[in-house]
Amino acid sequence: MKLKVFSILGILAICMCNTASAEYLRNCDGEYLCNPNHVKMEIHDYKYAKDPTFEEVIKILKETTIDENDYSHTYYCTEFAAELHDISERKYHRKCIIVTADSRDGSFNHCFNAYNTKDRGIVYVDVSSGDRIVTIDNGYFNATSIYDPEDVISLDFRNAGIEYEYFW
Repeated sequence: MKLKVFSILGILAICMCNTASAEYLRNCDGEYLCNPNHVKMEIHDYKYAKDPTFEEVIKILKETTIDENDYSHTYYCTEFAAELHDISERKYHRKCIIVTADSRDGSFNHCFNAYNTKDRGIVYVDVSSGDRIVTIDNGYFNATSIYDPEDVISLDFRNAGIEYEYFW
C-alpha cells in the first residue's frame, strides 16, 4: 500500500514539475494567431529559458534544420516560427519571440522570430527561406543569409506601411 501511494505521489510530482507549457497565441485584439488554413498557432514555452548571446542565436540557426522544410498547404511561416521557438526554448533553453508583420493595405503578412540577445539587443531571424538575420529599417524588410551576406531578400513597405506584433 505504501509503495502504491508513493508511486502515485511521484507521478503527480513529475506532472506538476513540467517546465514547458503549451499555449495558443492571441493578438492584441484577442484573436487567435492562425496559419492560412485557420489552424491555431501553438507554442511551448520553457519557463527556465534565458536570453541568448548573438553567437548562440547563430549556433541555433546552424544546428537546426527547420530552414530545410518546404512551404506547403499545411506548413507556412507560422509553422517555421513556432518550430524555431519550441526548439530554441526546449533544446537550447534560450528564449525566442514570435513576431508577426502585417501590411496596412493587407498585401502582406508574415510570421518570424526574434531573440533579445545579451550583447546585441533584439535580433530578428527568419528561417522560412533559409537561415536569415532580418533588419527592419525605414520601411524595408531585409532578410540576409547567415552563410552569404550577398544573399538578401528585400521587401519595400514604404508605401503600404507595416505593423509588427510581438509574442513574448
